[in-house]
Amino acid sequence: MAAKHIYLVRHGETADNRRWIHQLLDVSLSAKGKRQADALVGAFAAIPLDAAITSDAVRAVETAQPTVSAHKLAPVPNPLLRELHRGVLLEGTHHLSWPSIKGSLLLFLRASDRSFHFGNGENILEFRDRLARILDLLARAPGEQVFVVTHRGVINSLRYVLAHGSTPSPRRFALAAVLGHTENASITELTYDPSRTAPWRIERRDDTRHLRGL
Repeated sequence: MAAKHIYLVRHGETADNRRWIHQLLDVSLSAKGKRQADALVGAFAAIPLDAAITSDAVRAVETAQPTVSAHKLAPVPNPLLRELHRGVLLEGTHHLSWPSIKGSLLLFLRASDRSFHFGNGENILEFRDRLARILDLLARAPGEQVFVVTHRGVINSLRYVLAHGSTPSPRRFALAAVLGHTENASITELTYDPSRTAPWRIERRDDTRHLRGL
């Protein structure tokens, strides 16, 4: 059995990315983000994509559109691929605002507490559980070349789990999810082969070669 290739793409840039704002689902790409989405077409031109899955956030769907159109695919938006949900108390606020700092600190300090929620936000253990469902979704995706557009926290966390095991320290996991670096429209490639002792493998991470000059 050939290994399945999963291409995790972070959505393109938005104005809220530049302004360090916690984003809502309906935020669209900036002009630069649209150029980044167009650049992905060339990055995947020689790869015979079989399927496309995106977060249901507008910025993710817009990022996928040029590439899926070039491959004549119908993308499947899935809320499972949303960013770590910070809750209504933080949506629309600056990352360095007091509510954001307080929420992030509590998220870290109470990372092992499944009962903790900052407003209606997602806690770290819930997010880690969701990642397990994401990996199952990707393993069952049709075909051998799968294009996925999601968010920084999801990609950071998947890379951390695959590198350190499925049950890492909740606090270390929280730091990886919130502070890990992944460029807009970058590509992280995973392979999945259930015949291997370790079925998942990270082949490349945060590849931005297609974005040079943008």
